[in-house]
Amino acid sequence: MSYLTESLKIEILMMIGYGDRARTQCEVVRLFRETHPDLPPLNQGTISKIEAQYREMGHVRKVPSKRQAVVDDDTKLNLLLALEENPITPTRQLARDSNLNHKTVLKILKYEKKRPYKMQAVQELLEDDPDRRRYFMSITIRINHYCCVPGCSIKRNPKFTFHIFPEQGKHQVSLVNKFGQKEHIDRRKAWILKPSIGKAVKCTQWRLVIMGTGARVQSKFQ
Repeated sequence: MSYLTESLKIEILMMIGYGDRARTQCEVVRLFRETHPDLPPLNQGTISKIEAQYREMGHVRKVPSKRQAVVDDDTKLNLLLALEENPITPTRQLARDSNLNHKTVLKILKYEKKRPYKMQAVQELLEDDPDRRRYFMSITIRINHYCCVPGCSIKRNPKFTFHIFPEQGKHQVSLVNKFGQKEHIDRRKAWILKPSIGKAVKCTQWRLVIMGTGARVQSKFQ
């Protein structure tokens, strides 16, 4: 349809006719092909669009495409300042506060290289953790060599090592971990979460579970 100029569209309207002398779209396609054999063939969908545009707007000139509104520098600056003040603000809330489209906000953040990163709580190793873990492993080695329970030795059960599951759980006081939040930043950071009240207390648990025997060794330290 890009090859159709305004004069050709007017000619198509004349071919369509009016009232009792109106032609069908198949007749218009055939007449246009006979009149302009050097041009690409016309289809019925193009004829419907030209006729609908003339009935709605009263002309067949090319309609300019609707471009997205240009975001001014002040709006963009306010958006970035709001994100800098609270990096975990959802993008949809930023769009509502700035009276912008959600896709526009995402494009601005992508252009400014603000990438979303999920916050992850990591475990802080205490100074006596290595000694306690070595002590725990020594317990498992003794069980492996001296346990009398059937199936608790590598010699008796080659799959003994696959039945050991170390479980490590961490608990923090005065701090709520929110894993669903995202922070938009321009570079990666090493997260160190510090509670505002009290002191974060971590408790690590290591468990040795022997499947099918009921034997269990549990070591807790804080």
